[in-house]
Amino acid sequence: GILRVEDFYLEQNRQIYETIYNMFNFSQTIDPVTVLEKLRELEIDLVVLAGFMSILSEEDLIHYVTQ
Repeated sequence: GILRVEDFYLEQNRQIYETIYNMFNFSQTIDPVTVLEKLRELEIDLVVLAGFMSILSEEDLIHYVTQ
């Protein structure tokens, strides 16, 4: 079946998935930097942001910080 928001146990994973899903539906670029930016635009909880940032590579973080 198709993965749904309700399939995620942790709320932070639900929010990340929903953000990526919505970006996909609007044909937006999906990469760690653009997803992080969208999470920040939506004022997603800091715990979610911290969790997502923990999976970013050092190169992604440098790109994000220097923009």
